[in-house]
Amino acid sequence: MHPPTPIVGKTSPPERLVFAKIERQLDSDHVVLHSLRTFDHLKKPMAEADFVVVGPLGIFVIEVKGDYTCINGVWNFADDVTKHESPLEQANGCLYAIRDRLADMLAAMGKTELFKAVSFGSGFISTKRDLPGDMVEIPSELFLGPSRILSVPDSSFRSYVARAQQYWMSKNSRSRKLSRDEINTIAATLRPDVSAPLDAYTNLKLMDGLMAEATRQQEAVLRGALSNPRLLVQGMAGTGKTLLAVNVAERLSREGKKVLFLCFNDNLSVHLRKTVSSAVTVSTIHKVLAAGTNSQLAREMLKDYGPDRLWNEGMPAVFSLVNQNADDDKFDAVVIDEAQDVMTIDYLDAISCLVVGGVSSGNVIFFYDPNQDIYGSMSEDALKYLHHNYYFKYDLSVNCRNTREVAALGSVMSEMVIPINEDLTSGRTQSPKFVTKTELITSIANMIDELSAAGLPATDIVVLSPRTLDKSLVLPLSQGASQVIAPWGSVPGRNIKALFATIHSFKGLESGAVILVDLDIESEISRKQLLYVGCSRAKAILCPVLPESNRPTYMSLAASYGARFAATR
Repeated sequence: MHPPTPIVGKTSPPERLVFAKIERQLDSDHVVLHSLRTFDHLKKPMAEADFVVVGPLGIFVIEVKGDYTCINGVWNFADDVTKHESPLEQANGCLYAIRDRLADMLAAMGKTELFKAVSFGSGFISTKRDLPGDMVEIPSELFLGPSRILSVPDSSFRSYVARAQQYWMSKNSRSRKLSRDEINTIAATLRPDVSAPLDAYTNLKLMDGLMAEATRQQEAVLRGALSNPRLLVQGMAGTGKTLLAVNVAERLSREGKKVLFLCFNDNLSVHLRKTVSSAVTVSTIHKVLAAGTNSQLAREMLKDYGPDRLWNEGMPAVFSLVNQNADDDKFDAVVIDEAQDVMTIDYLDAISCLVVGGVSSGNVIFFYDPNQDIYGSMSEDALKYLHHNYYFKYDLSVNCRNTREVAALGSVMSEMVIPINEDLTSGRTQSPKFVTKTELITSIANMIDELSAAGLPATDIVVLSPRTLDKSLVLPLSQGASQVIAPWGSVPGRNIKALFATIHSFKGLESGAVILVDLDIESEISRKQLLYVGCSRAKAILCPVLPESNRPTYMSLAASYGARFAATR
């Protein structure tokens, strides 16, 4: 939708209602221009189209009214305006002006054939009064009234636009369906400030600068808390926990301390070892535990734990027993990212064996987010123990990663709060792509092609799934001549345009663009934390791909989020 919000003081209540319907019901294949002015009207110096829909079936101009009457061919409207032309004729006047101007502009761009392919049409929506039936002046296919809006609240506008555009398309034998690139070209020609996918790379680089500045501001605030050697730093997704944890570890190292940086995710540790100062030891908690339980005695003790209890209970418990009296090679400070995954008494005992003074008296800093406890590890007893030992709690609240649009869509999808930073507004509309099984592979391949064509490297386009690649529906895109994706961590080949990872393995990491696949929000509702983690990995572009059957559920979630968001304003 352009502009993204109704124009204050200019948009009538009926237009605001239609605006909301458009936002909820039209998919990302459509671009809608609200309040488009034209100065080429045959009868007026200036005219204004309420809504111009540019989509696969062409251009559709809509005139919106509230209440009205029509007596003896004279139309009277709620704002005391009397006209001898119907609302459909008003829409047609704008349509002809837009059509003629677009013909000239596309011809100047060498795109005359595109103009010939476009179907042009108009329609009339009233939010207050139905027509008595089919009229000569206004065919029923071109009208949407309050009875249908109320009877089919979740799809009335979408079905109306499809029905009306098919009506007009049938009257133009030269017209055909338009591609996404053609739709963007037409929309950008009519209103040049419309964002198109080709702006993605520049937009991402701009957002990177703003995010870095937000992180610096957050770090400055946190710096004052570092006088306490024992810290609990809690922050929701996107608040810069990992970056801040790295900065804290490097700062402690510069002070001459021997520092261990621990995380849970192996992919994150691989990434951090490439970026963190070599003076800081970076490892996963599991690698540390495995190295410390390699003796014959430890292996015998681990046999008492079954596979389900081995890592969360057995490894940390045995590590503590074997290493509790070892004073050699302890670290002066330990910084732990993804700490919600190790927030148990057993893990705290194991960490105590790594740091001078132990967890109770040493220099230990935890960075964590309870909402990302996707393994169900976090223990209230562990938190109580840390508070009892005078850990100072600090809350991060500023989102330094996700644009406003990504945060909003992620909050809708997960039903959990991803904080919104109004300063990180990209203006790029974010919405799910609803597809059938037969459309899935083609739709995802097209998304990847568009992002790649916009200049994003493969390392900045990540396909995330709750499944491993061999069980994912996108597996065909990683095979044979059609291969365009490769596993995360591999070196992208010449034809590779995107990388694949599981949501679990990408926790703690981020990417400019994220395409979420293999989701069914009707069955994923019980896994809100997984959706929260997956959505919040995207910095500027989030593309969830959902089954067409999920559309009503998503619309309901979006409406609920809108009501919650409005209540906080």
